[in-house]
Amino acid sequence: MAAKSETSVRDWELCVAAGICRSISNHRGLDHPITDVSWHEVSEYIRWVAGGTQLPLRVPTKKEWLEIAADHAPVPRKPLFTDPRMAWAANYDITAKPQSRVTEVIGSFGENRYGLRDLRGNVWEWVDDCYYGQPEARMPDGRCIGGRLL
Repeated sequence: MAAKSETSVRDWELCVAAGICRSISNHRGLDHPITDVSWHEVSEYIRWVAGGTQLPLRVPTKKEWLEIAADHAPVPRKPLFTDPRMAWAANYDITAKPQSRVTEVIGSFGENRYGLRDLRGNVWEWVDDCYYGQPEARMPDGRCIGGRLL
């Protein structure tokens, strides 16, 4: 089961009212995506939603997310130059438009072929993979060694 869009501030506030999630006040409106939440907070929210719906909900893996978002993957650009001494700057994109750091109402960035909204923008999403230079850098108890991926 997949959510059709990011979690809205409105939905997050229901979790806050239930005493599960912490209140977050730096949002633009109830129909905007919730921001500034950790992977652990997202996991608590999902457990809370799953408990009320009896649905098997979870954060997708990186592999699943890449498949879901494949329609909207960035198109690779040619390097600006190939001089190996300047490799650090070869992919610097001087043509890209600055991205706004302000969220938009959920649904503002369209849908993909699966009916999922805002894969072209708005906020980053958490995935259920660890980061530590290895795909599965987990401790014996399942915790990630180096953090989570967005």
